[in-house]
Amino acid sequence: MSLGFAQNINMKPNIPIPGLEDYHITKHGNLFSIKSGEWKELKGCINCRWGRKQFKIRKKWYKASRLVALVYVKNPNPEKYNVVCHKDNNPLNDYYKNLYWGDYFMNNQQTVRDGRINPRPLRGKDNPRYGISLPDEVKKKISKANSGYNNGNFKCNEKLVREIFRLRKIGFGQSQIAKKLTISSHTVNKTLRGKNILGMVSNEYKIKEKV
Repeated sequence: MSLGFAQNINMKPNIPIPGLEDYHITKHGNLFSIKSGEWKELKGCINCRWGRKQFKIRKKWYKASRLVALVYVKNPNPEKYNVVCHKDNNPLNDYYKNLYWGDYFMNNQQTVRDGRINPRPLRGKDNPRYGISLPDEVKKKISKANSGYNNGNFKCNEKLVREIFRLRKIGFGQSQIAKKLTISSHTVNKTLRGKNILGMVSNEYKIKEKV
């Protein structure tokens, strides 16, 4: 199909993409190349991270929405607005009437307002639970769960490592050691294999040979 015929039957766009004059895109986001003198529709792909359709042009990836906006959507302030937003929050709806120019703040505010993502948690006095204390029984459960070697601030030491190997040597299973020392079976396993910081301590002091 020749270039002229395609334009005459109004099947293809006739406005080149700024900076990419060999490429034309429709109002719905279909991309065509006219480098060979004939219309060739290019296949895009969906970006797994953002869920948007994109095309690879001259070894560079372009979002379909941006290409459509560059041609069909007027930017009221190019110096300020450099993000293409979707009015309906559907990243695959690249029809030009569904797009507008904005910035990252405007885009994020829209997604929060429309319920696509949760707003950032309120902290300090802005949080409605500010000043409200947890019940004592809840505090005890939290304290117990984070006690001893389960506490993230616990500093591993030689005494604990020796005890792990001692119990293992006299026949305790890994789950039994974990229960007795209030640590996880995973921690016990890693320690015995020398694969975590406790295991590094055992290697440093050669505890395996001493117990």
